[in-house]
Amino acid sequence: MVRELLGRGREQAVSKAYLMRRLDVTERDLVKQIETERKAGVVICSTSARGGGYYLPKNRQEVKEFIDSMERRGRNIFASITAAKKLLAAMDGQLSGQQSIPGTEPGGYEAPERGE
Repeated sequence: MVRELLGRGREQAVSKAYLMRRLDVTERDLVKQIETERKAGVVICSTSARGGGYYLPKNRQEVKEFIDSMERRGRNIFASITAAKKLLAAMDGQLSGQQSIPGTEPGGYEAPERGE
C-alpha cells in the first residue's frame, strides 16, 4: 500500500501529507500502515531533512543509516521506560512509607494539575 507510493532513495522521499492525500487516510492511520508494512518486512526509511518524508532505501548506506536511526530511537524509548518504571517503583515505595518520589521533592519537577 504505502510501499507502492514510495521512491527509491532519500532524495525521492515522499511527505506524510502527500501519502495521507493519496491513501485518503488520517495521520494516525498512515503511521499504523507504515508500522504494519515494516512488521511484514518492508524496509520503509524516513528522514526529517528537507521537510521529511518516507522512502525505500536505494543502497547499503541508506539501510545502515536507517538501522542506526531506529537503534537510537529504541535506546531512547528504553531509557524512558526505565525511568518510568523507577518512578513507579518509588511511588509504590512511598505509598508504604519507604521512600520519596524522585523529582517531586522541593525544587524538583512536579507534574501540573489537570487543567493547568
